[in-house]
Amino acid sequence: MNIRITVLTMAILMLCSSVLTAQESAGNEDELLTDPGSELTGEDESPAEPQPAVEPAAAENPSAPAPTPAQTEIPAEEKSAEPEAEDDMQFTEEELKQVKDAVGEDSIGGNDWSDFPAVRLNFVFSDDNMMDNSEFSPAADIGPRNSQDYSQSHLVLYKRADGYWKGLLTEAALVLKFKLYTDSTGSTGTGIGDDGSYVKIGYIFDYSGKRQTQLDITGFPFDADAFLLGYHYNLTWAGESSFPQNGDSVPGLRVGFEHPWFYVFAGMKTHRQPIKDKLNTERVPVETVFAGLFGAGLRPLPVPGLLIEANGGVIEKGDNPLMPEIEGQEDRDDILAWGSSARVSYNWGMPISEAMDMNLWQNDPRNRLKAKPGDVYEARRISFLVSGEFNFLSEALQDPDKEDGTKPFNAMAGMLQAKFKYDYLRTHLDFMYRSLEFLLFNTPGFIPFEAFPASVAKRDEISAELAVDYHIRKAHLTLGLAGGMKIPATYKGASNINQTAVIKDRSDTAAFLNAFDRNVEILPEGKSAANIYNARFNLQFDLSDYMSMLLELSYVNDGNKTKLAESEENSKLLVKKFEDSNVINMLGIAAMIRAHF
Repeated sequence: MNIRITVLTMAILMLCSSVLTAQESAGNEDELLTDPGSELTGEDESPAEPQPAVEPAAAENPSAPAPTPAQTEIPAEEKSAEPEAEDDMQFTEEELKQVKDAVGEDSIGGNDWSDFPAVRLNFVFSDDNMMDNSEFSPAADIGPRNSQDYSQSHLVLYKRADGYWKGLLTEAALVLKFKLYTDSTGSTGTGIGDDGSYVKIGYIFDYSGKRQTQLDITGFPFDADAFLLGYHYNLTWAGESSFPQNGDSVPGLRVGFEHPWFYVFAGMKTHRQPIKDKLNTERVPVETVFAGLFGAGLRPLPVPGLLIEANGGVIEKGDNPLMPEIEGQEDRDDILAWGSSARVSYNWGMPISEAMDMNLWQNDPRNRLKAKPGDVYEARRISFLVSGEFNFLSEALQDPDKEDGTKPFNAMAGMLQAKFKYDYLRTHLDFMYRSLEFLLFNTPGFIPFEAFPASVAKRDEISAELAVDYHIRKAHLTLGLAGGMKIPATYKGASNINQTAVIKDRSDTAAFLNAFDRNVEILPEGKSAANIYNARFNLQFDLSDYMSMLLELSYVNDGNKTKLAESEENSKLLVKKFEDSNVINMLGIAAMIRAHF
């Protein structure tokens, strides 16, 4: 234990030493950060008005944005000392270009890159709990930790060209991911796979103008997980995990129309999976299931900065293995899931990206090809964003209270967000609600393929988090603090069993993934669920246009955590142990060097 803490302390001291050296050498450097690939950036085809006041919708940007620098700010010396009028918040063309170059997104579903190869390479040293070294928390090492796959790296080969006919656009990208993994036996290995390769054909109606009105068709031949419904990542759905028997890739197709005032899209996904047939009467061992996705967004002209969005979809999940087959009613056991999402947001001033959170940044497939987390800053300028999102999903599962019957499994989730930015200071405040059904929707159910019985006692999840960070421009350094609380969802089945299950996060499969994915904890008899508290410190230090160092120190107090220990009666027998302070109080570290070129 002492050796581990000594090694971690040395690593932190070396990182801090590098930061202090950079601060001393920063001097009066006032140049804007530049991206070595920015000279290759093509013409703007963004469908939005030249005021990127609202963040792009989640589902209508299936292609990953171009690699761009994380922090770009406009030196105060180049700005007028006079305060801006409150009714004049429009960007100039130069400001708009700086925003797009920095954030890596043009607007609603718009991408405009030139030909490039791109590599994102991460070196990670991490330990999810320095206080404990058990089967659920190995010692600090290099590579991924738990479900937070920070070490995942990418290679992108991209080509874009105008077609032979005026207004025709052709675009394609091969996106490969390289990662380490841990299988169900605890063995580690390496893997190579697709992570969103696509081909795209588009027609630009205002080809000779601002190129803001476009019709496009995008095909994902292997992995369409970047094409999601919902908006905030913790509330998204219709990804690969929506298919409970997922054992293959989920390709997809998207058709979209983008206009400065609105956008619409529709698409589909397909998945091949084995038929789960209880009586084995169906002759085809593998079936193809489908998902249909659609959505739209509107920017009301009288209210600049207001965006109203909605999307929805239908997903075939295949046979319910708990439902018996009846001749002539072969489809009665099919699970058909559907749902809808809606969001209203208002943005004043410059765009504001998500709070500093390595887990959220790395796991969201819509962020994976951005250069690094960050934002755009302008001295003495106020920006804010408020948004509200609501999701409703439903599917029919077996009714445990009615033989051979089905019962709706309805799931709800919502989020209220407030973001504020002034000068180089940002604050984020999030309130999130997720029903127990929403957390278990992909499994589906607590007992797979079964709805809740009428006698079940359950509780939904409620959480809140406040995050504050500050960007030191001359030192190319961003520091952040965050803290939050979660009232976890719980499930208590039959009344004669006095045990509670705590569901801490979304459960995406009924299969056992690995020893570290423990979203469900079964508490001892008579024990009630405890609230979960967390805090973290984040640091991002930009070394150059393409390389950054990131550090995250985290603390989690989770009284629901267990640990396997030897039984006092039999040393060869392992039992769950609760109330171990080293397990309940988790002190973690993740240090990353990220290169993007």
